Amino acid sequence: MRFLFLLPAFLICQPAFASDLPHYDSEGYCTAYATGPDGQLSKDIYDPCLTSEYFAQAQLDDRWSEISGTTRQLCDKAARSDRNDRSGSGSYGLFKDCIEKQERQAKDLPKPSN
Repeated sequence: MRFLFLLPAFLICQPAFASDLPHYDSEGYCTAYATGPDGQLSKDIYDPCLTSEYFAQAQLDDRWSEISGTTRQLCDKAARSDRNDRSGSGSYGLFKDCIEKQERQAKDLPKPSN
């Protein structure tokens, strides 16, 4: 009986990953990406970076339901741990690139023979 009481709580507390696009700090990512070794922010790099991030986010949001949970988790981890991401917050562009790579690889797998 105790199990039935906990089941609703379990269903409510499922990770956001099941249905929601991960949140990345695009402004933080692009600031880190566009800041040179001298500490100066280059608007010529920052502005296109931010535009690219927002575009990638919109594309991912449009097709989120088509992306497998395994690919979501793998690519979220990759997007958050990329060595070029000095902000440590992750990137929609990196996330999108990873998903597209996973999809290309899946298409290139040989079909099982029966």
